[in-house]
Formats: sequence, C-alpha cells, structure tokens
Amino acid sequence: MRKKCIKQRSIMKQKVLFVFSCLFIIHSYSYANNNYVKHLTSWPGYSSRSVLDMNTDKNVMFIAIKNLIKIQDVRNPTEPLTVCEIQLTATVQDLSYYDGFLYVSNGEGFHVFDVNDLTHHSRIYFHPLDNATNLFINDSYAVVVTEKTGLQFYSIESPSHVCPARAVSLSGLNTIKEVFINDKYVSVWDQKEGIYIYAIEEMINDSFQPIGYFDQPGAIKHLFIQEQFAYISDKEVGFCIADFTNPELHLDHFCSDDIKSALASVIIDQYAYVITNCEYTDANGHFTEDKLLWILNVENPENIEMLDNIKLDPAPYQIHADNNHLYVSAFDQIDVYELTKDILTPQFDATPKTGDAPLTVSFTNKSIGDIKACKWHFGNGYTSTECSTLHTYKNPGQYTVTLAISDNKRWYTHVENNCICATKSQPGAFFKMNVISGVCPLSVEFVQDSTGNYTDVLWRFGDGNSSKKNHPIHIYESPGIFVVTLTVSGANGSDDYSKTVYVYNNVSPISEWTARPVRRFCTDFQKKYGFAATTDSIDVLDIASPLNISVLDSIPMINQAESLFYTQDYLFAACGEDGLAIYLTSNPTSLSRVSKVPIDGFSSHVWVKNNYAYVSAMASGLSIFDLSAISSPTFVTRVQTRGEASVMKIVDELAFIAEGYSGLSRYLHNNGIGFNSQDYFFRDDHFVSQFDLNRKYLYLAIKDRGMTIVQYNETDKALDTQWSSTTNYDALDICVRDNYAYMACGHEGLKVYNIEQVKAPTEINSLESYQEALDVVDVYPYLYLADGDAGLQIYVQPKLNQLELQTPKSIQRGQTYQAKVCLPYVYPQPLWIDIQTSQHILLTDESIIITPGNLSGNFSFFVSYDSPMDTVIPFKARAKGWFDDNSASIISENDNLKEYRSSHLPLIVPNAQSVTSTINVADKGTVKHLSIRLKIKTKVLENLYVQLKSPQNTSIVLFNRPGKKINIFTDVLEINLDDRAIPVISDAQLPLAGCYKPQQCLSRVKGQQIQGKWTLLVDDQARCYDSALFSWSMFFDLSDTHAQSVLYERNDRPNFVPNKQQPTDLSINIKSQMSQPQYAELPDIQMLEVPPMGNRIKLLKGIVHSSAIFSGYLVVYILKDKWHLKPRWTSPITNLKKDGQWQCDITTQYGDETATKVAVFLFAKDVQPFLQPQFPVLPETLFQKAVSFKIYCRVIE
Repeated sequence: MRKKCIKQRSIMKQKVLFVFSCLFIIHSYSYANNNYVKHLTSWPGYSSRSVLDMNTDKNVMFIAIKNLIKIQDVRNPTEPLTVCEIQLTATVQDLSYYDGFLYVSNGEGFHVFDVNDLTHHSRIYFHPLDNATNLFINDSYAVVVTEKTGLQFYSIESPSHVCPARAVSLSGLNTIKEVFINDKYVSVWDQKEGIYIYAIEEMINDSFQPIGYFDQPGAIKHLFIQEQFAYISDKEVGFCIADFTNPELHLDHFCSDDIKSALASVIIDQYAYVITNCEYTDANGHFTEDKLLWILNVENPENIEMLDNIKLDPAPYQIHADNNHLYVSAFDQIDVYELTKDILTPQFDATPKTGDAPLTVSFTNKSIGDIKACKWHFGNGYTSTECSTLHTYKNPGQYTVTLAISDNKRWYTHVENNCICATKSQPGAFFKMNVISGVCPLSVEFVQDSTGNYTDVLWRFGDGNSSKKNHPIHIYESPGIFVVTLTVSGANGSDDYSKTVYVYNNVSPISEWTARPVRRFCTDFQKKYGFAATTDSIDVLDIASPLNISVLDSIPMINQAESLFYTQDYLFAACGEDGLAIYLTSNPTSLSRVSKVPIDGFSSHVWVKNNYAYVSAMASGLSIFDLSAISSPTFVTRVQTRGEASVMKIVDELAFIAEGYSGLSRYLHNNGIGFNSQDYFFRDDHFVSQFDLNRKYLYLAIKDRGMTIVQYNETDKALDTQWSSTTNYDALDICVRDNYAYMACGHEGLKVYNIEQVKAPTEINSLESYQEALDVVDVYPYLYLADGDAGLQIYVQPKLNQLELQTPKSIQRGQTYQAKVCLPYVYPQPLWIDIQTSQHILLTDESIIITPGNLSGNFSFFVSYDSPMDTVIPFKARAKGWFDDNSASIISENDNLKEYRSSHLPLIVPNAQSVTSTINVADKGTVKHLSIRLKIKTKVLENLYVQLKSPQNTSIVLFNRPGKKINIFTDVLEINLDDRAIPVISDAQLPLAGCYKPQQCLSRVKGQQIQGKWTLLVDDQARCYDSALFSWSMFFDLSDTHAQSVLYERNDRPNFVPNKQQPTDLSINIKSQMSQPQYAELPDIQMLEVPPMGNRIKLLKGIVHSSAIFSGYLVVYILKDKWHLKPRWTSPITNLKKDGQWQCDITTQYGDETATKVAVFLFAKDVQPFLQPQFPVLPETLFQKAVSFKIYCRVIE
C-alpha cells in the first residue's frame, strides 16, 4: 500500500449541526497526561436545532437558532459577545462563511449576506428554492442540496454578482447529506448509497455520470474531504481515512482500531480531533456510554497514531475549530477547549496573496508551539529558513506554499495549495464628473481615468441609457438618484467603478403647516414672519425655520382677507365687504389695527406704493388712498374700469389692472394718482385671475386657460406678441422667478413651467395639492402655497444647490479660528459635512452635522507653527447628500512677507537658446530672506540653466544643468528654492517636488534693496525639445526675525557633530531642544527600499545605523489626504531587528498606494510619543521626541 501524507493545514470550513434534546446538570472533565486540549468554558442555552460556522481570521462565529442568526465575537471564548443578529422568516438549514460573505440556505431559498462590516451587514442576493437543505462553498461555486437528490450550483467568483449556474437532479440516490467541491471533482455523500464522485466540468455541462464511487464502511455520521483524503466518522467502524487521489480508481481506506462509534471530526494540520459516543452493556449488565474526544496524528493515513483522549460529559454531537480552540456541541450547550502548545501546529499568513507580478509577499509564521527550526518552500523553486520572511514572485502564476516547523524531534508541515496568485496587469476603472447634483434636465460630463490594460469601455448611466465613448456627456431628463457605473475590460479581465448622481426637480416639498386653512399668504421683508389669511382670521407665523412653523398671533376677522400686502411695519388686508384694514406689525406677537377704510364694493386686492394704497373692488373699480396719515387714510380718487377690477400692479409709469372677463388694461400712471390713456392691453373671453410681470413680459393666470405670456414693446409699451400654454388649468395665481413660473391651479395643484423659451413654455413639474392651490408666494429659496383647508405647503427651489463656506479672511500661525458651513436652504434630514484642508491645519472636527431646520454648522481649526505663510490655505466642504461641494481660500497673514509674481508668461524657450523674464518691484525694503518659486516645463533636466540677477547686478545660479543625465519626460516641474531647505537641487533625485536649496545661496542678496528690476534667465541647451517658463515668484521676508522652520524632503538628513557644539543650522537648533538620550553620534535612518506610488506589493524597508548599542523602535506615517499611521492603528510600532534592519507594510488600507510622502521617526524604547491614527499635520512633539527622523517623497512607478 502506498504511503499517503497530509501536508496541508486547513481549519476546516464545515457546518456544524447541533441537536439538543437532553439536559445534563453534572459535568466531569478528565484530561490525559499530555494535556493536548484544555477545557475553558461552556456556553449554555443552545437548544433545538442550530447551525454554526466561523470566520477564523477575525474570531467571529455565526450561529443559527431556528430562523435567527447570531453573530458572536469569540476572541475571548470565556465571554462571547453578540455583535449583531440577522432575522429570517424560515428556519436556517445550513450556513457557511467564506471570505467576507455569509451563505445561508433555509425554507425560503438561498441567501448571501455581506458581513465584511459586521455592524452593517446586508443581504446582497436571494434566490428562492424549495426544500433547500445543506450547502457547500469553495472559491468558485456554492452548491445547495434541494429535494433530497437535487443540487443547485451558483457562481460566486464575484459575491456581489451571484448568479445561478446549474440545477442538477441525480437519479439513483436516496438522500444527499453532504457535497464537497474542489478544482476538479464534486463528491456527493448519500445517506444510504455511499459517496459518488463527479467531474465538476461535466456536471456543470449536463453530464451526471459518476467517475468514482466509495461504499460507506458502515454507517457514516460525518464526512469531511480535504485535498486527496476523505475523513469519515462512522458509527459502526469508527474513524477512517479514504484516499481520493484518483477517484476513478478503487478508493483505499484506513481505520483506527482504537476508535468506535465516531460521530464527527475536525482536521487541523496533521491532527484529527474526533468525538465518539460508544454505548454498550458492561459485564455487570449496566448500560454504559464512553463519550470521548480523541486526538490523532493522521500525517500517515496508513498508520493513524492515537495521541490522547479525554472524557466528555454530556454526550457530544458535533465539533468545530478555529486556530486555537475546539467547540464541541453537547445537547444544550457548547463546550470550548483550548489547544495547548504540547504539539506543534504549523500555520502562517501571507500578505498580499494576489497582485501583479513581480509580487512581493510577506509570510508571517503564526505556528503554535515551541519551534526550534523552520523551512519555507515557496512553490517556485526557492526556499528560506527564516521564521517569517519576504519573497518575490517575478512571474505570473499560482504557487503552492509549504511551511515546515520542527521541535528538534520531528517535522510538522502545513501546505496551502495555489495560495499565491501573481497576475498580469488588470484593468482598474475610475472616472470623474463635472457635477454630482443639479436640477433636471441635468447635463453631466464624464471623464474616465482608468488604469491598467483595457480595450473596451461601457458606461451605464442608471436611467436605462449607456455609452461606449471614453468621455461621454449625458443628460438626465427626470429627477432621481442614479448610480453611474463604468466598466472597463480587456484581455486580463474587467473592473467596475460607480458613483451617484442626484437629480431633483426645481421645486421639492420640504414641510407643511396644517393647523388652519390658508386662503392667502405674504411675508415680511426679512422672511422671518408670514401672514396667513384663514377663513376667519389673519395668523402671524414664525417662518424663520420652515420646518418648525409656529403661530405668534391671531387676528379675528368677520370676513376673510381676499388679499394681503406687506410694507415696512404695516400689513394691508383687502377684506371683501369690510373694505381695507391696516395693521401695525412692529411687534409680530401682538398686531394692532391702526385703521379700517370702507370701500364702495367688494375689496378683492390691495397694492401699496409710494405712500398710496390701491384697492381693487369688483363693482366700483380702483380706489386710491393717501397714506400720509396712516391712522386715517384719505380717499384721493377712483379709476373706473370696464370690468371687475380684481388685481392691479405698477411698473415704473405703467399700471396694469386685471378686469376679470374684460381682460387686462394698461394705464399711464404719474404722481401716484394720475391714471390716463386707458386701453385694452390684452383681451380674452376668459377671466384673468392674477398676473406677474417684469420689464418685458406679463405672465397671466387665466381661469380655464392656464398661463398666457404677453410681450410688450419697451419703447412705446405697446403689446407685441402673446403666447399661451396649451393646458386648460383653472389658474388662480402665478409668480415668476428667473426662468421659472409657478402657478396655483386650484384642485390641479402647483404647476411649474420652464419659461426660458417664452414662445414654448414647458411644464416641468406638477405637485398635487391636498385641497385647493389658491395662492403661491415666492420667498426664495422657499415657495409657499396656500392650500385652502389643507393649510400651507412649503417647497424649496434648489436652483443654487451649493454649500457656502464662511472663513476668516486671513490667519496667523499658532492661532485657533472659527469657521462656518452654510446651506442655501433648510434640509429636512440630518446632513453630514466633511471638511478638508491643508496638512498644516488641524481641524477640531473633520465632519460636522447640520440638524434639520438649521442653516449652518460651525467648526474650528488651529494653524500649526510650520504652516507656510507665503500662500493661501485651501478649505473644502463636501456634503453627503444633495449639495454640491464648495471651496474657500484663506490668505496667510504676514505683513513682513512680500510676494512678487512675473507677468507676460508663459515664455517658450527655443532649442539651444535662452529667454529672460523680469519683475519690477516698486516697494522699498531691505532683503532679510529670499525664496523663489519656479514652474518650468522641460523634457531634459540636465540641459537646463537658471540664473537670478538682482537690481544691484548680483547674479545667483539657481541650478546649472543639475545631476547626471536625467530624462524627465513628465509634466511641469514646480519647485521652491530656499536656503533653509536641506536637499540641494544639484544632488536631487527624480521626481522633483517640494523645496530645495539652490546651487548658489540666495542669501547673497541679503541686505540689498528690493526696489528695482529682478531678472530671471532660463537657458536650455536641448536640441530636440522646446522648454517653457510658465511662472516664477519671489518671496521677500523683510523682518529681522524669521520663523524657525525646516522643509524636510526626500532621504536627506542634517549632519550631526558628535559631542560638540552644533553648527548654526536650523535643523540642529530643533534637535538640540529634544529630550532624549545623548549619543556620540545620533542613530541614522537609511532607506533601503521605498515602494513607488501605485505599488501595493512592496514593503518599506530600511536600516538604522548607530555607533553605539541602540534599543528603540520606529513609527511610520504616510501622507494621503492626511498623515496616516502604518501599518495600522492596532499595531503602530515597527520593531528593529538585531542588525538594525526593519520593514513596514505601508499599504494596509485602500488608497495607501497613492500616498505622496513617507515619514519615519526613530524613538528610544523608553520614549512614548503621542500617536493618533491620523494627523492633519505631523505634530511638533514627534520631531522633538524622536532620536532621528526621515521624510521621503515617493516616486511614481
């Protein structure tokens, strides 16, 4: 017989079925001498039928009790913590966790839950199935057993896009109990018939003929298949191992002679843990149960070695395991056992497991036990004897990794087949949009900026439309929330990327006030108070917050107000047969009537202008009153109209009066009371209810006709043209703002028109009224609709949907300031605002919340001492909702710092020629410090010569064809030149960015006058490419004391003088203030490998050189939007090896590969600096407490 070995360690991903039927009160635990396992605790309270699986990486257990799934944190098994629960409607039959997703089968069907974030789990897929029972999961497929002998296959290569692959019905079987899948075979265990093996490709493609068969040795209770072996727990035979190497041949099996009545097993590396319950009658005729947990060495299946056993009580049913524990179900409880270190358990982590070749993988040895020796086999011919190590896979492919460990007595191995996958460059989808929200119709420009190799582009805009253009423009015609998805694909695969577009109507409801019926409405000038005419009163409303309207005062009325008009401190009400009433509004909580004016006829409308009141009465025309004495208005005159005067308005010298069915009349108006030259400006057979106007158009609301737009000549004010809407709405009121008309149409509700094209106004929105839309009032950005008995409806007009940032105009170092984010209108839900700013600004709150009804939220920020004072500080507010982002800039305040910029640029530098640019300074002052900012485009840096000349003819070579032969072939070169910088431009390495010391010191002009002409010479000796000078600026500090700051860039560091007075250097002055041990020579950090930008594989590597024994550690931060601690907040320290070498994974989160800088700080072991997961700017205490530090700019891969 052939020797068969198990080389792969795998904590089995099995499903554990608990059946609890008895209650045992007495527990007795007996342990063997070797103590391979130790009882920790028992979890009571698990009754009826339960199903279990586990995420061993995060020590999370999923337990299904009937139709409830409990997710428990079992990092401390003695105190399991329930994280959350998933409630289903049918009893769970089986569940399995795999790679961040939970797969569940129950009476409803097949479910997939995303549990990557346990506190925010969500069901992402559901497929109804009848009689779904057991399920099995592997990398590619999920298989659910249905109808006893049916199998339903699902493709789960992308768990977010699960799809049914195949439904299979296997004839000749009785009841399928388990299914196992590997890359080639599907193994089906039938309760009566045994184990059938099928080729997976044939089964997926309609062939159901088995290629192998294994007759069960007795009565199988549990089966687990791993690699080429099947581990069988049999009630009659005991524990067996079957060889599945070639399922088409006869399957050998080997049994343990010591074990009887095996119920279940779990395999960890070369060890099997088997539970048994042997029932028999002893020699005295007593019924006896041997309930045992067996520990077996199954490395050689031909010779199964019994290592230990312990007694169990109560009787066990199933067993499960994680890295360090066994979980044994026993009727009404789960007993937890700890795996002790008396035996070695090889195990390891590999990070990352997939990526583009060359792929560098960090292998971390996490084996259990007293390890004396290690050996790695990486699957590509290379080996290593280090405990934990790095290995680079240069070629694409899948690799099997083996870890062997030894206690100097024997070797223990763990194999992970095809666990490393080095791939070719795959497509990475990404795009940007010019807007994320707006009023429909909304035009959105999409610019795709995908990475990798791809040939096809597909846009899906979320509204049913698509495009294959690289940079499409799409118009959203209707409101909604649309998810835009870009898919790029090529020979190496495909990738999706999605963003959300918010499209809304010009008018959207946000609130209502339904306490009283409202017939008419107006507001004060400050939009704080509203006046609502009800059927029997005028109510004064506090409308400062449209989401929380309250009544301040109520004035009883005999007849309802037909029209309201507000002027400064007074409210005018046309009250039908009661004439005109005037109220003093200086105290909104207690209005007082100052006069009542009788009107001949039914008062329907009032208009006030230039100390005159114009009252329209249906029977008597237009009455005019002098308001000089507000308590006793004086009747002036009456204008007779042809029809019933219902509404009048005045524009300049023109007065327009709506006269009911007689149409609209125009009058020449002067001195407030003169109305002459009456003519029919517009005439129709329908009733003109209301109108609004500007200097060119009149917009008429006509009963049973809708809206009519009238254009009149601005020269002679004569009627030119008229256009009508095609609707027959019962229009009662209208108001116009910009390109929109809002029309109250009674029972038809509120109609919104786009009137940008006056010849063809378009209805773009229709909002239903609860009762009868009578009056519409524009109080931008809000719209108030008097809705009859339904009260008041409030809408928002989100044409300008942008946040506003209110910040100080200027700032200074070391100061704290207040700022504010303002909304254009109140928002009916809580709104989160993200604040982004410069790395030199420390925000007290990176996110603020604006609660419903509020228009703003406050935040504060601190300006660090190393903030540059020669530029503006950017701020950006981003809302998590409907609002567009907004940005603001604050000017850094420094009266002694003067900036002068060049003009008449850019200048082209022709081949092998030079150009000059000048800055003429008119100010006076003495140079104390000078720095230069340059923006130059050049292809070949080595050919570039740049020189500055002062008004006193002092020449300074900024750089003279620096470095070796360096070809850039990139974008514009933008750098600062400053004597205080550490890296010298002539020694710099690409890519150039940040601040450098010029080739000759700028201090050569110190003490000179700044007034005069400064000249910059740019000479380019390249003969193939033209260069260009885009811009240059000079920054003069005219003060006697200059801020003590150093710009640390790249891998340069100051030279320390051992045990001597430090030289006059800014970096040394900072170092001399540190509280730290004294060294003959300060330890030096040397970078050995800095991963380039875009690389997620390589590790940051370095070495610490020290002339004396140094004991300490490193702290690493990377700069993205902020400084982020690496490798992670839970493990913030990077330790040194004995030889001083160290390494750190700086790409442990999404987006880390985009970091532009890396900061490394070296601390003595007894120093504890203040650390946080993120810093907007690195705090000064890190620099002060560090023995040494290095800040390095990453290059682009």
